[in-house]
Amino acid sequence: MQQASQAVDAEGDAPQHEDVPYVLLYIMGEELVALLEKDTLENVLARVAAAHPGHTLGMLIEGLHSYLKRRQNADYRRLGPGGGGFNAAGYEEVLARLVVDQPGVRHRCVADAAAAADHVSQLTKALATQPFKVQDSFLHQFGGSGKGTANVRATLARYPLRSRALEPWYHALSYVVDIAPGQAHSIVSQHPSLGQLMAIYADPSKSQREKENLVADLKPPGGTQRVGPKASQRLFALFTATDPLLPLGDLGFNG
Repeated sequence: MQQASQAVDAEGDAPQHEDVPYVLLYIMGEELVALLEKDTLENVLARVAAAHPGHTLGMLIEGLHSYLKRRQNADYRRLGPGGGGFNAAGYEEVLARLVVDQPGVRHRCVADAAAAADHVSQLTKALATQPFKVQDSFLHQFGGSGKGTANVRATLARYPLRSRALEPWYHALSYVVDIAPGQAHSIVSQHPSLGQLMAIYADPSKSQREKENLVADLKPPGGTQRVGPKASQRLFALFTATDPLLPLGDLGFNG
């Protein structure tokens, strides 16, 4: 599946698109039963997994329970009680075993096409916001997802970010020594995610000096004071530190 990131590029407005490692297999109830009767469901799942390595596999099943009920009732009317007809309970058990035997496969049963469409919509929304939830969880460990000081809140109120999803990143940067709220705002506007900033810091084509001064010339909205080389170098040191025993305070972080 593909998501449109809430982050924007440096110039402007176009959303960035990136692939989400999730494959959704949409299947009707009668098709699933046919695969189970032929004992080929596991082969289908294996082929999908092989074609999309590293992806989470979801299986959306429409109308399974109604199909099982219709088929069981039809056999009951045709053969009578004890006639050895179709047994829906057996397929319910198979589906339950699927959860145990295929822990990497997520399955969801829905009643009809409308419910299926609603599930796809909700799933797409959840996948699109997941990267920001992961970032928020990481930044929270550094005290970066709180409301912050009065100056931090005032800057945000006067100069709203393009998306509220960027606010945890903004709050975290505001905790770094020598980076004022307005300067944190300018960094977030130019580098809208921690991952994007880290990718530049890890770029082997850039020199150490370029990385250390990456944000030095950025200016806050409505202001003229640059972030400056000292704060830029401190930020680089904070996010590229390799010594796990080094206190965050030594790297310039007010946690």
